[in-house]
Amino acid sequence: MNKSSTSYLFECYIWLVNTIARGPITRAAIDDKWARASVNDYKTDSIPECTSHRWRNNVELLFDVTIKCNTRGEYYIEDGNNLHSDDWQKDDIEYAIASYVDEMSDELLRTISDAKAVDMEQKQWYRDNQWPKDLQAAYDLGKRLVEKAKE
Repeated sequence: MNKSSTSYLFECYIWLVNTIARGPITRAAIDDKWARASVNDYKTDSIPECTSHRWRNNVELLFDVTIKCNTRGEYYIEDGNNLHSDDWQKDDIEYAIASYVDEMSDELLRTISDAKAVDMEQKQWYRDNQWPKDLQAAYDLGKRLVEKAKE
């Protein structure tokens, strides 16, 4: 795999938000789709439970959505119109994320993708201080790009 772990994660987040945005879907159906997904570089049969929760939280932060689970165990995006309306399509999301990743500094990319090179104290500082800013910056950039595309 030649891509950085950061760009791989963004691709996974985009895949997850688009999969859930298509309508209510069970965890089993998500795993079934994941097993066949082109973004699944590691060819795993399912998304581990803890990874699923982490991705869900990050998707909610990045795309300003709320993912809910109904009484039938189906996940859905509350007020999914935010994602699939005329002004916020899948292409807009992908473009915003790709643009953000392109603008990331090499140092930041290395810090995110090569955690082995960063000691625990630096990783904790990054998690507490820089990562929330990066998520907000990605979200803000996405909004600006969508607004510019509307013009």
